[in-house]
Amino acid sequence: MLKSKWKIKIKVIFLIIITFGMGLTSTNLLYSHNSSIQDNPNSFRDTIIDNKEITEDTLPKSSEYQEFGGSGEQLNITLHQSLVNASNIEFTNLDNFNTFNEPVPNFSGYNTSYINVTVDAINAPNKTIIVEDDLTIEAINPVNYQYLGFEARGIGYLENISLHIRETNDIDLTQLSVYLYNSTDVSGSPRPDSKVYSSPIIDDVEITSTTFYWHDFTQIHAFINSSKTFDNYFFLELEKSGGGGTTNIALNGTFDTVLGDNLDESIVVSNDKVTLHTVGGINVDAALIIDFAPVDNTPKPSDINLQMNNTAVADDLSGSNLGYWTPSEVYSSSTGEFEFSITADWWDVSCNVSNVHINYTKTDIKANTDFSIPASTQDVNWTATIPSGLEYFDGRLDNFNTINFTIPVTWQDATIKVFNNTDPFTNLIKTVLGNGYREVQVLNAGNGSNWYLTANSTNLVSSIDTYVNGIPMTIMNYTNTIRFNGSFSKTISDGNLNLSVYSPVPSYLNHSSIFPISTSSDELLISDWDISSSATDYGVFKAQLTWNNDTAAGFLELFFTIVANTDFILDSPQSGIDRFDNEIFNIIVFYNDTGPDLGDIGITEAIITEDSSLLGSSTPTGTDGYYSLQCDVSLFSYGWVFIEINASKSFYHNQSLIFSFHHRINTSLTPSNNYNFGEIIRGDLASYTFNYSDILGNAILGATIQEVSLPSGMVSNPFEEGGAPGNYTIELDTSNVQASASAYTCIFNITAIGKQTQIINLIITITQAQTSLSINSYIGILNRKDGFDQQIEFFFNDTDNEEGVPGVPMSNITVTDNQTGGSRPINSLTPFGATGNYRLNVSLDGLNSGWIQLTVNVSKDPDYNWSIDYFSFYLRGNSTITTIESIRDVGGQGVLTPTVLNYSVYIGLNININFTIQDTDYGNDIVTGDANSYTANYYEISNPINQGILSNALDFDLNTNSYRGIISTLNLGLGTYAINISILKTNYEQSNVIFNLTIKPKIIVNISVIERPEQVSAGGFVNITLKVEYFNGTVWKALSGVSVTILPNFNGINGTATGSIYTDINGTVTFTEIAIATTVNTMILYAVLSPTYNHTGFTRAITDITVIPPLTTFEELLPYLIIGGIILLAVVGSIGVYRGVVVPKKREKQRVLTEVKTIFDDAINLEHILVLYKATGTCIFFKS
Repeated sequence: MLKSKWKIKIKVIFLIIITFGMGLTSTNLLYSHNSSIQDNPNSFRDTIIDNKEITEDTLPKSSEYQEFGGSGEQLNITLHQSLVNASNIEFTNLDNFNTFNEPVPNFSGYNTSYINVTVDAINAPNKTIIVEDDLTIEAINPVNYQYLGFEARGIGYLENISLHIRETNDIDLTQLSVYLYNSTDVSGSPRPDSKVYSSPIIDDVEITSTTFYWHDFTQIHAFINSSKTFDNYFFLELEKSGGGGTTNIALNGTFDTVLGDNLDESIVVSNDKVTLHTVGGINVDAALIIDFAPVDNTPKPSDINLQMNNTAVADDLSGSNLGYWTPSEVYSSSTGEFEFSITADWWDVSCNVSNVHINYTKTDIKANTDFSIPASTQDVNWTATIPSGLEYFDGRLDNFNTINFTIPVTWQDATIKVFNNTDPFTNLIKTVLGNGYREVQVLNAGNGSNWYLTANSTNLVSSIDTYVNGIPMTIMNYTNTIRFNGSFSKTISDGNLNLSVYSPVPSYLNHSSIFPISTSSDELLISDWDISSSATDYGVFKAQLTWNNDTAAGFLELFFTIVANTDFILDSPQSGIDRFDNEIFNIIVFYNDTGPDLGDIGITEAIITEDSSLLGSSTPTGTDGYYSLQCDVSLFSYGWVFIEINASKSFYHNQSLIFSFHHRINTSLTPSNNYNFGEIIRGDLASYTFNYSDILGNAILGATIQEVSLPSGMVSNPFEEGGAPGNYTIELDTSNVQASASAYTCIFNITAIGKQTQIINLIITITQAQTSLSINSYIGILNRKDGFDQQIEFFFNDTDNEEGVPGVPMSNITVTDNQTGGSRPINSLTPFGATGNYRLNVSLDGLNSGWIQLTVNVSKDPDYNWSIDYFSFYLRGNSTITTIESIRDVGGQGVLTPTVLNYSVYIGLNININFTIQDTDYGNDIVTGDANSYTANYYEISNPINQGILSNALDFDLNTNSYRGIISTLNLGLGTYAINISILKTNYEQSNVIFNLTIKPKIIVNISVIERPEQVSAGGFVNITLKVEYFNGTVWKALSGVSVTILPNFNGINGTATGSIYTDINGTVTFTEIAIATTVNTMILYAVLSPTYNHTGFTRAITDITVIPPLTTFEELLPYLIIGGIILLAVVGSIGVYRGVVVPKKREKQRVLTEVKTIFDDAINLEHILVLYKATGTCIFFKS
């Protein structure tokens, strides 16, 4: 929206240019605001002034008869082609040939929608299966519950069995029984499972020859069903049933993989039902021939499980050898043909296919739908077109070609037409499907590039209704919110409602709303439009409502009127004031369009009228919306004058206002209309006296003084003075006025009938009484454990009047802890003695012990100002005593035994102290928990100026409920010190642990040699005796029980120290057999006494023992003699080898070279000479 008048002007100029360019009349752009008319819309309708009747001429033109159109859903198009083939197709043996083909429309997307194939003349002959007739070996001997396997098909009868068989002894009767078994799956191979019949199918039949012969077992007629066994496989169990043990039965046959036919034609299983029967480790086939008969030689299809393309052919209801194949599956083909395959669960079946009927359907075609509504309320025109045309009919199939359009049932039946280009098709079959759609079937259809369907549907939008605050209205205030409802001629549940609202010419779009429908209804709330949010004009507006879903649509228009909300304001001068004779002034009014949120928008060309007929004609001031009317006061009678002024304009709300003034006689007030009292203490009385007369000096009697404005609590008492005509007094009572540094203004007016009113301004400052606070007594020391309050006695003084302030409430007193800044609770306040004296009890709950400073602030609102005073007192914590449990020297002798609290430690040792603290105020309870601080102070008793603080690591031990830790003595030299450990813990008085500590020097020690040799031999041992002594300050004394070690140094290199040996009672210690290596030339022995906590260390170097080196022995010389001999032998041997081997060889080589040289002396023409050493092939001479 625009935010300034300048932007408004720019927009108006822009609209004027546009409208002139369009050749239309421009309109002022007006915007919206709130109006009280909305509270009563009916009253607003009655106040429209000069609104023109809505006629054809007043309707907006630019949007009239607008067409509405769009797209609907894509419709399903179905193409049908049919095949009917009545020719007879004969199949003489389905095991040899069983397929036939039929054409398919040669376009993608065609599927079968119906197939019916008639199969008749079905014949199933008897069948003989030769399982094995190769007779090369005796396959089974003896018969002992073996199983002979064979494969069957379908259902039928096992009629005859032939076995090539013999008995092994003809003396006794030999009989055979056979049981029929079904099979089961064992690792993917059939194996006997259970008997099909409980009794044998061959029972005790005699075997009559000892030589092999074909024995035919006939008239068995045992029913078999291949679907009841695994993999169509059955077994015959062979049992010998006569002859005792003197005879057996043997069967002829052949091997599976060697000799005979080398074919595995049967499964022969041993009596364990799992293992294959073998002869010589090779699987065998037994000689076996079986005759089968079907259930019927002219069977029904179900008798032989007759199938086409792996689905069953249904029986004819007559029960004859006739059937029909009508599959539920849908078939398609990309080759232009279908192949049909016929199978049966029997051997050598023959039949005929006498009739084939196939319907082909193509359903992947869509038609685009478009609609248009020429004008409001008119029917919807629909067109369904196939974008790429129809070129999908195969010329090979022409029995029944149709196009099926599936269109909404709401499209009017009588208006449906189908065209191929411009040619209409009248041969249509229209069927309501019951699902909201209708099928339009075009018979005898063919290919075409422009197939389309047209139809009409009802315009479902029946009305647009407008409401304001639930009341139907067609004339609205600019500040109203319009509710648009749409009604439909039938219930709708989807689609989008699109509402567009256009202004009067030039028909700008002022409002639009898209409303998606999600619930079913025939009347819907479309949109709420706050007119003021976007309307650009006043006058007759047009609302267009369009709706469509995929199958239906609607379009409707509605005209309604919007009028401006206005305000009529008196700009100047002020109404309702006094006016006097000969006064002439202009009444300025402002007729304002309050709709736009842009401030004041003046309405021009308005009609301004008034009802007194004494004002001049209205004149525009030059500023839009402002009009001037001249008023001469002298033309009006004395007293109150009321003038009604009216403003109106077409499509604007008519407004009126009342301008009034009081035609009076002039008056004056002396000494002044304004008086300042200055500062008045709250509660004091202030008064002001003045004279009220007319301009001729006549005193005005009986005037009325009225309060115009008084501060809260101020009470006035105006009255007329007796004796002096025209004198009046105003008294002000300040008792209930809040004191403030800012002045108050009291405003009164004084008036009399027919006289000019005078305004009186009285200025007064109300102040509080000043005070002082003196704390006269308090408790200087309180024990925290007692829990007593601090009791204060203070005097609160009114310093303005030098008297005590009575009645101070406890709520006007605050006590603040200066350390924390928090307030302290007050338990009681009691006045006592003379006025202004109070006794105050302050709670000390929660305060820690120590020095406490409190600030007391006292006031008495609202009359007395506040004052403060301070005081300090000591809140004593609980008293304690300390007990030293133990003191140890760290790394020394351990627990120290004091002498009257005097402990001694050797210099350099820290002490570890353990002590407890007891609360003497609470029955000597042990004090637990770490303290706030620990400080260890010391001073030297003999030199008190030597003092300081010792570092410590003290804390509380939860395990022992005591305090313990280390105190460092590193700063302490030799001497005796007073130690004071001070412990500070919250809410306890300081605890002290006091004791003396003497720092002692360590004992000085010495090592002396008592016995030693003067010399030792290398490779031998040394013994030495030492004595350890200490100096007691007077003499040296033996030191027993200390450990000494010897560290030898041989040839300047330290060796390994000996083990420690402790001195005896005399301080002596002896080291024996200290080994000396043979390589040692010099030796130093170090006697070492390490320092301890109570004595120093000492090392004695023993350097005066001479080491005698050992003599050289033969054993020591022997290695050198051997090495010398080896060297001598090597030299002699080398000379012998050289003279005996090398020299002769060199002479031989020289001889050979001489001979070779002689041979080649005359070969001066040779270019190269190469001489090789024969023994090694090494080149020894080369010349080029």
